[in-house]
Amino acid sequence: MQTAPSLRPTFLTRALRVASISLVVPALLSGIALASEAQAKAEAAPGSPRPWLEDKVERAKNLSLKKVKADSSEAKKLEGDIRGLINEMLDWDELTQRSMGTQWAKLTADQQKEFSKILREMIETSYESKMRLASKGNVKKPKEVKITWLEEEVGKNSGKVVAQVAAEKTKAILQFDLLYRDGAWKVYDVSIDDVSTVRTYRSQFRKIISDKGFDALVERMKSKIADIRSGRGDLSTAMD
Repeated sequence: MQTAPSLRPTFLTRALRVASISLVVPALLSGIALASEAQAKAEAAPGSPRPWLEDKVERAKNLSLKKVKADSSEAKKLEGDIRGLINEMLDWDELTQRSMGTQWAKLTADQQKEFSKILREMIETSYESKMRLASKGNVKKPKEVKITWLEEEVGKNSGKVVAQVAAEKTKAILQFDLLYRDGAWKVYDVSIDDVSTVRTYRSQFRKIISDKGFDALVERMKSKIADIRSGRGDLSTAMD
């Protein structure tokens, strides 16, 4: 009967310690989680997009210099490499929605899906066609192409890189607009001498939808893809 009083403080002390730990541990874990999240965000902060962009442009240049025979295994590999590079560079979601502009929200989910698919096919087909012609030697190439990288701007999750391209007596200013998402830079628009690719698309798409509706736009885009594949046209020619 005399041992109970001496044991009671020990029991209470342990109970208090357990209670204290049960309160402190979640707080510690929460603090660690917040610190880890902050560190991850800091590590994921965008740096300069220019090195990434220079690498992609150099890879595109090297692909265009490759010589392959039509319908060969090398030609198929080249097409796969071209498509892979395009997908690495472009932010398809951003490019698609900006190209449609305010019309995007007016489309049904099925129409958005269809438009996204066909716009991607049209752009990929155009790039593949140009690179394929270059690899076959069917495109007159300047003796020297010089790219001078100029200024860049980097925001919280966006960037802009400007370059000058000189080929013989021709010069042009290129502006790449980029977004930083999921730890990577992606291009969503390219402007040549202040003429935006996305704005050009949007103007054409809006006019066709306004005049003849969405279905007519889809048919025009399919026709454009057929023209590009057959060599009768490219994206620089209007669809209207």
